[in-house]
Amino acid sequence: MFYIMLFGFVTMTSMILRFNSEKFSFGMFKQSECAEGHEYCKGDLAVYRISFVLVLFFTAMMAASMASEAVHRGFWGVKILVILAGIIGSFWIPQDSFNVHSYAWFARVGSVLFLVLQILILIDFAYQWNESWVAKAYGGGDSLEVQDKNWIIAILTMAGVLLASSLTGIVLLYTFYSKCPVGVSFTTLTLLGAIIMTVLSVFRDKIVHSEMQGAILPTAIVVAYSVFLAWSALGANPDSTCLPAFQHKSLDMTFGTLFATVTLMWTAFSVTSNAAHLVKGESLEKAGSNNTEAVGGGPVVSAGDLEEGMLGDDDESVDTPVYSNEPSWVFHLIMISASMYQAMLLTDWGSSKGPASAGEASMWMKIVAQWLTVILFSWTMVAPAILKDRDFDF
Repeated sequence: MFYIMLFGFVTMTSMILRFNSEKFSFGMFKQSECAEGHEYCKGDLAVYRISFVLVLFFTAMMAASMASEAVHRGFWGVKILVILAGIIGSFWIPQDSFNVHSYAWFARVGSVLFLVLQILILIDFAYQWNESWVAKAYGGGDSLEVQDKNWIIAILTMAGVLLASSLTGIVLLYTFYSKCPVGVSFTTLTLLGAIIMTVLSVFRDKIVHSEMQGAILPTAIVVAYSVFLAWSALGANPDSTCLPAFQHKSLDMTFGTLFATVTLMWTAFSVTSNAAHLVKGESLEKAGSNNTEAVGGGPVVSAGDLEEGMLGDDDESVDTPVYSNEPSWVFHLIMISASMYQAMLLTDWGSSKGPASAGEASMWMKIVAQWLTVILFSWTMVAPAILKDRDFDF
């Protein structure tokens, strides 16, 4: 959790410097010369410098963690001082090291890993939510009859609310973002994606000739997320004539800054907690049962260990922390990608000339993320029928 909080604090600092580079520079921008008309150039360079320091820090932590897990779990004061010294010192590095042909380009590539993992974690979360409630409805056993109908009602209600909200969102997108062809196109594709995913889910056994039936709750979650991505993409359109008249740039910037910080922290926490298990092919629920402290491999003492006497018979042995087998270097590897993604998110993927939440690159990255989400989720429903030799029931 220390690393996530540190990541959030540094992200907020990056956003403050990006929009107020002249006010808070304290003379540190001497190496940042910008052409006329590029209002956010120095701010972008500040974001790149801070992101670069984070990448170096987590790279060093990854290497140190491979040698000794103790480095990962201690020396907090030293780590904070290293980060602060690195950030301050980075402002004296020539700006050519951070332009779109150097670090910014490198960060674009590294950010893709984080973006893909974010989508995979969302899809897996949607399935686990549904499985958890279904298990409670059937009593958590092997019974084929529903034991508690309230959980089935809860599943259908939640799915209905999400789908109704998604439909309302699509109507609003048509209403407020139809001034330009891009608005109509993105909204129509969003609607088609929602229809395809819903039909696949409801008629999965008949369409793909699979014994596994679809689940409406995961579909509703992914549909709602795809509508959100469409709204976010259209809101990032740099052409102001395509935006609704009520869209207030200052309010959007303030809300976007806070929202980006919180979502980055949460996404980093979720991805780093579950990425290793996802790569191994384990479900998040199974991963959680195997490791109660997934982030960074904290101390774990399970009930089974106590029952089987694995900790020993002496009382003193119970006080000795048993650390998770999850390698912490995986955590730091994901944080390296998250640090690059942070820079891209705040600078419109290295091409921003205005607010971080607006720009052509940002718009296309968000809509491509939506398309990738729809494709991956649809694949999870048809894959069992295509790859029949593989067991998809983790």
